[in-house]
Amino acid sequence: MDKLHAMHVFTKVVDLGALTKAAESLGLSSAAVSRTVAGLEAQLGVRLLQRTTRSVALTPAGGVYLERARRILREVDAADATVAALVAEPKGKLRVLAPSSFVVHQLARQLPVFVARYPDVSIDVVAGDCDLEADSAYDVSIQVAGVGGSILRDDVVARPLAQVHCLPCAAPGYLERCGPVEHPTDLLQRDCLVFATSGMPPVWRFEGAADVVEIEPRAALRSDHGESLYAAALAELGIATLPTFMVHDALQRNSLVRVLPQWRIAPQTIYAVLPTYRYIPASTRAFVQFLTTTFGGPDHDPWLAAATTRGSTPAVSHDGAGTAFGKRVRHSAARRR
Repeated sequence: MDKLHAMHVFTKVVDLGALTKAAESLGLSSAAVSRTVAGLEAQLGVRLLQRTTRSVALTPAGGVYLERARRILREVDAADATVAALVAEPKGKLRVLAPSSFVVHQLARQLPVFVARYPDVSIDVVAGDCDLEADSAYDVSIQVAGVGGSILRDDVVARPLAQVHCLPCAAPGYLERCGPVEHPTDLLQRDCLVFATSGMPPVWRFEGAADVVEIEPRAALRSDHGESLYAAALAELGIATLPTFMVHDALQRNSLVRVLPQWRIAPQTIYAVLPTYRYIPASTRAFVQFLTTTFGGPDHDPWLAAATTRGSTPAVSHDGAGTAFGKRVRHSAARRR
């Protein structure tokens, strides 16, 4: 007996509630369906169905067997689909969710290359906020995780694409007007452009050669929209910490310059987040592989070199002012006003 075929016939009979309906659905005779179910019961040594002339009902043993049979059939279908996806050409619609700043400054620039390589794939891109979370309605969600972070959710699979650093930067005109910034605590007396999505005060954490300084910046502008902060920095409103994928062009043009280049803000990781499908469509696999190859992988910030070639204010010697050597000290703008 073909056990998988028998399981399929058995589950179809239960789903449709009658041998004759199952036979019509499967393209078999009623006698063939009846023989298959009877053969399965004989092999198992237990009755699975109570039959009448018009309907069937599960026995207790049949209920237990049905649950396991469904699970096995789903796994077989998933295995078949996985193999089919391996050889299938990428095609169809690909739904992508990504932060708006990443879409504008990176993704939109790379899509022509991907589409030229895979002309049968059409892409729907939805731009969201920088702190968006993965959504199972999309094939791929681009997400940025915090310091040392990963996407710790059971319902998604996260593939790292690249590192990204946040760089304090400002327009040259603002720095000429307000003076140089030589230490993180100087930011307490400057206009800062702050990314914020909640009522909690934001904290900027700077790592120096021997110590760590945390400040609560004085916010001239708070926004949950990265592009707004970027535009405000270009307009000489203040100092912002912005990701390298957004500001590397502006730093190259000297439209913005780096502030405190001798201090470091810990990098983040950009992920492609996928729902935990039993198989990944060929178009999704191709897109994630394309992004990984394009951006270089989890240990590489592809925009940092361009961002640091030009556009830095002169480094100054670090004398530890306002900090305790080798320790972390936190400063608040409220206490300095």
